[in-house]
Amino acid sequence: RTVGLDPRSQNALNNYEKKLIADGVPLAKRQRMVARYAKTLKARRVKTIANNERAMAFAEGQRAAWRRMKSMGELSPYAVRVWRTAKDERTCKVCGPLNGRRASIDDMRGYNSIAGFIPGPPAHVNCRCREELVDRGTPEVP
Repeated sequence: RTVGLDPRSQNALNNYEKKLIADGVPLAKRQRMVARYAKTLKARRVKTIANNERAMAFAEGQRAAWRRMKSMGELSPYAVRVWRTAKDERTCKVCGPLNGRRASIDDMRGYNSIAGFIPGPPAHVNCRCREELVDRGTPEVP
């Protein structure tokens, strides 16, 4: 009940109503059609918000588990987090350059990006990136 439309969806709804007016749809029918479309857009927005919140909670839980495992000695001291970007035509300008970047398990700042420091994926709504844990191996002994 409290979730409203974002500006993009509100603009789509306004354009839809303008088209119905231009097509000569009677007022009562037009109001029903606009209300139905608004309901669809709101449901889509609620789902998007829920998916993003779930992804953020899962990712933070994973990072917390890795920190705990490291503190208990269950992970190699050389283990690091690696950002994996979903590489395709929908890859955004924030996530694209982060692919393959590494961050310490203990570093709460995460990854430095064009949007500032990001703790880890998701970087934004509908982000398809993920993190993985890798062992970078032992450092070179002189």
